[in-house]
Amino acid sequence: MVTHGSLYDYPRYYDIAHSATTEAEGAFYRQVFDDRLNAFQTLLDVGCGSGRVMAELARMGIKCVGIDKNRTSVEYVNEKARRESLDMTAILSDITAPSIAGPYDAAICTGDTIKYIIDKRDLITHLKNVAAILNPGGLYAVDTSLVGPPEKYVGGAGEWTVVEGAVTVNGSFVAYAVDRTAKTERIRHQLRVVDGTDEYVLTEDAIFHALTFYDYEGIVEESRVFNIECCVGGDYNPANIITPDDETGDVVVLLRKI
Repeated sequence: MVTHGSLYDYPRYYDIAHSATTEAEGAFYRQVFDDRLNAFQTLLDVGCGSGRVMAELARMGIKCVGIDKNRTSVEYVNEKARRESLDMTAILSDITAPSIAGPYDAAICTGDTIKYIIDKRDLITHLKNVAAILNPGGLYAVDTSLVGPPEKYVGGAGEWTVVEGAVTVNGSFVAYAVDRTAKTERIRHQLRVVDGTDEYVLTEDAIFHALTFYDYEGIVEESRVFNIECCVGGDYNPANIITPDDETGDVVVLLRKI
């Protein structure tokens, strides 16, 4: 029997599907924040999902709190924290208006989660709300993919496979052409999982915002709560500082609270 469902309702399989980069992502954020903050001890993970990245940081001794709107993911994170005795908590909350108190030294938003906030006004509200729960001079690292000019960005697709014990995950994505008028794009993610004798087809078909770096730059400036500290290439190498242009794709934008 094959079970069909949302990939975010099966956080264990999401963990496995993205396990190839999890350790590198955790090390990356630890280095980036250690290099730029007087003390990096507390972290807010915005849209934490399965908690795979903040769990890496919690294992390094950072106190982590994550927010997510998916109840199953929140429960999974908190069970992982109990099982591994990690200083990590997940809370059910919307990322646009997080109902959580601070302050935190730093925040992260990984895996293109920021792109769920489609409306520009909501994105500005989001930045203001994150800034409000950061310490003075706190940092917010946003890992996202940007879109370039029409002749350079026409969509795409990819596939990968991860095997962990009795579990095999075949992941795929399809990015469709951008709606330039609405500044949105449709992306379909799918995980086909074999877990022993069980099979799952887990899908997400969503509309995301589609912004260039210059769009982001304008939104950050309009928010009046952050400055862009720097941008790092999407290879999780802290030394790979880049100067984005209208053809930049994957990037981590590092924001400094004003």
